[in-house]
Amino acid sequence: MHHLLDIASLSDEDLGTLLTLGQNLYEHRMPDPQIKGWLATLFYEPSTRTRCSFTIAARRLGMEVLNLDMATSAAQKGEDLRDSVRTLSAMGVTTVAVRHPENRAIQDLSSLQNVRVINAGDGTRAHPTQALGDVLVMRSAWGHDLTNRTIVICGNIQHSRVARSHLALLPRLGVGVHLVADNDDPLDLTGPYRRHKRLQDILPDADAIMMLRVQKERMAVIPDLSRYLNDFGLKEEDAKRLKSGALIMHPGPFNRNVEIASALVDHPACMIQNQVAAGVAIRMAVLAGV
Repeated sequence: MHHLLDIASLSDEDLGTLLTLGQNLYEHRMPDPQIKGWLATLFYEPSTRTRCSFTIAARRLGMEVLNLDMATSAAQKGEDLRDSVRTLSAMGVTTVAVRHPENRAIQDLSSLQNVRVINAGDGTRAHPTQALGDVLVMRSAWGHDLTNRTIVICGNIQHSRVARSHLALLPRLGVGVHLVADNDDPLDLTGPYRRHKRLQDILPDADAIMMLRVQKERMAVIPDLSRYLNDFGLKEEDAKRLKSGALIMHPGPFNRNVEIASALVDHPACMIQNQVAAGVAIRMAVLAGV
């Protein structure tokens, strides 16, 4: 592989290789591979999980890591993203993980030849390593064949890059995707899915429920968060309707008692911390560039 800009950029062969290597690393069935090189993280938006995950993944692989503070970088003087990446490449950086608030900014780096670009989340468009890591958790729970599984994604879907990446990934693995949006707006999404008005309508059929954070930083109108759990969130009584073996998931960061009841964060079916661990494994696989 070269760049990883979105799920669509992965061939079926690359996808299978990444998931196999990531699964082996996640389940500790093989020692960490060792590679050389420099990883630079360029995060133009706040991040804890993804940035730390890339850093830990790179260091487990033996890479050197440069975490740039974009608030004090040349970006504040007007340098654009492409020139920043080219400058780092000239210094010897071999891979950059970029998070950016604009949908097309990372895609515009696709022509760069001497440095690998990994999309760590851009706007509302894509977050490929999050979706790939989530699939590792599903495969670990149910086996590698996810055909005919049903995944429900619920919450602020219109602004979710995670939802879009899952819509690009899960159907390729034979998974049925059902969406429950927190508003009635038409969804600007591609990929096969079914939409429902209420989470409760699809709960009994779900193999996994994935709740999404309210993307307040991208919304013109913020919903009443005091009512959000009741109207759109996953409540304790909802979890009782899940079938045996169903998973509760959330890409994080999560807000207790907003999109998910606080008690469910510690529920045995909750996979949030497993998703974090799988994120390190899949990012190792991506950085290894197999």
